[in-house]
Amino acid sequence: MSTLVSLGAQTQTQTQPLDKVGNLEPWVQLIATDTLAVTFLTGGAAKGTVFWRQGENEEWRTAAPETKDGLIVANGTIQRSFIKGFDPVKPIYIKPVSEPIKSFGAYNVSFAGAKEGKEIKIKAPMSRDGRIVLGVICDLHNQLPRLLPTLKAVGDDLSLCVLNGDICDAPGSTADLINYLATPMAALSKNGLMTLAVRGNHECRGAAARDIPDYLARPNDRYYGALTLGCARIVFLDTGEDKPKDHSEYSGLVDFDAYLQEEAEWLKKEVESAEWQTATWRVVFMHIPPRESPEEHSYPVTENGARIFAPCLIGKGVDLAVSGHEHKESFLSEEEAKKYNLDFPVLIGGGGSSFKTTDLAQRLEIAPGELYLPKENWRKTKQADQKQTSSSQSNQKSNDIWSKISDIWQIIEKNRQKQ
Repeated sequence: MSTLVSLGAQTQTQTQPLDKVGNLEPWVQLIATDTLAVTFLTGGAAKGTVFWRQGENEEWRTAAPETKDGLIVANGTIQRSFIKGFDPVKPIYIKPVSEPIKSFGAYNVSFAGAKEGKEIKIKAPMSRDGRIVLGVICDLHNQLPRLLPTLKAVGDDLSLCVLNGDICDAPGSTADLINYLATPMAALSKNGLMTLAVRGNHECRGAAARDIPDYLARPNDRYYGALTLGCARIVFLDTGEDKPKDHSEYSGLVDFDAYLQEEAEWLKKEVESAEWQTATWRVVFMHIPPRESPEEHSYPVTENGARIFAPCLIGKGVDLAVSGHEHKESFLSEEEAKKYNLDFPVLIGGGGSSFKTTDLAQRLEIAPGELYLPKENWRKTKQADQKQTSSSQSNQKSNDIWSKISDIWQIIEKNRQKQ
């Protein structure tokens, strides 16, 4: 087992000068079933290339460069490539290379000599027996020095880190995006961990919030998606903001209504898909919990996560939802979740300004026959071949009452829209 190392100089709040490739190591994101995104920064305009392999004696392969409308993205300082078709039970070796651009003419581009960055080794996200060990963190809110100690508290054998929203707090500048979004992901990759990133409501705020996609790769240019890893189908949702769009905090610059409805339509199709239906485990990550806020919570309004997505998930065989946002660690068992008209357990992570290191991260173990949360001493077992192959089977197992509850949710939502 490897030991997490310190962030060192990267815990500083000032952006370090990027005078050479590799000054800030690449960060690696899992964005689809068979796709990794690798991003790194250069000190000036350049063309970036990523080489990868899955064995020390294998030949290096070239990752697919990011393209937009037929053009390879180049002549900037943010470099991104995509590794497709990797074997999830083998580690991935990654080496970034930068070719600084001296001049960019219409018919000729002049490059300086290529510069190699530091090679990094990313752990296999899954063991050969199909086991996945996730470290889940939410609501870090720019408290970067606590990131790695928090992860270490839940184990050195993690294979993947889920950043479940509000890691970066209202980025106001490019420096904020580098220091509080890119640097945490680079630190995790330096320690061998790929990340799966979920947007939180605080990442929707600040002058640089609209520039996050430059640093955070997104599947199909969306903050939500789904992927299969071994026996698990993993869905990650964007729950948007936590207040009405006309709230004074947003200055008239927020309107999530149409976006979330579009996402909900996508989610309805996802939970009817073959990938969802045939998975042994179905886990949903969403920053805002899929329920109404409890009375003691500081956000009094109906929150988007509950209002929009819960009806799409009820009766669809969700095994676990994992959220954050409330800055108070809690767990709703299946029985407790019924109070909120849900038919699946919900894990809510801690965080905020006064959290303890041991309260921030959660460990989630996914194996072919078992889903396990050690902190909560909660486990769910299932035979690997216990797979639902149709939505009708799923609804039967969930019982007719949950279908009725889902219908009630839909009626409430339609009435709300008419008001």
